[in-house]
Amino acid sequence: MLNKKTLFVPMAVILIGLLNVPTAKAQTTPPDPAIRTGGGHGSIAITSPDFVIVSPTGDSPATSDCVVIQHGVSTTAPGCFFVNNIMTDKGQGATIKAVIFVVSKTSISGALSCALDTALGGVSPWFSKCTVAPTRIPAVLFSGGSGIPYGGDFSFGFRQFNTNATFGVLAPVVF
Repeated sequence: MLNKKTLFVPMAVILIGLLNVPTAKAQTTPPDPAIRTGGGHGSIAITSPDFVIVSPTGDSPATSDCVVIQHGVSTTAPGCFFVNNIMTDKGQGATIKAVIFVVSKTSISGALSCALDTALGGVSPWFSKCTVAPTRIPAVLFSGGSGIPYGGDFSFGFRQFNTNATFGVLAPVVF
């Protein structure tokens, strides 16, 4: 797990930068490569607000399942479906209020885009905005809407990334 104090400053810089750019609200096919989020039926439990996702082919779930790495353990996520199982230190379920993807620079060739639906999971019931960072840092923020409640199912999709594309993910939560 990442140190919360170490994460605060870089996450704050990315979040501030993302909040100051126009957002995509209409559902049109984004240019490639694209990170998408949508609904779904949970498969792999997300238990930490910081984790890593790998797309072995760069096109998940179209040509490969996602691999999620939490607490140093790799798990295949069929169809890139997940369920929010993040708990507080007091044992209460947490709501994921946003999801921030930071893309490894070796994982991408070309402009980054985002969308609020996935091929298998449909339209996101949890977020209403997706924003691509206007900086050299390849990052995407999904926000707005109610967020993903504890026990809520969601999906991710990745298109036109390089082989073994790696994404650092931060999921700020509200308890």
